[in-house]
Amino acid sequence: MTENQIDVPEFQEVPEKKNNKTLWIILAVLAVLVICCCIIFVLVLMFVIPADRYQQLRYGLMPLFTFL
Repeated sequence: MTENQIDVPEFQEVPEKKNNKTLWIILAVLAVLVICCCIIFVLVLMFVIPADRYQQLRYGLMPLFTFL
């Protein structure tokens, strides 16, 4: 009885390819959603805010754009 318990591995080997594939798909979908939200946010800043308010906002946010 003890011999059978010793031969049993502690961790069962499970193929992880399916889990990795689904993880990469989920990460890719999340990345696309984040990029789309950023693009929509930039478009709202450019087109929805009136031109004179956009000029004031642009000067207020100018230090953030120095890295671009």
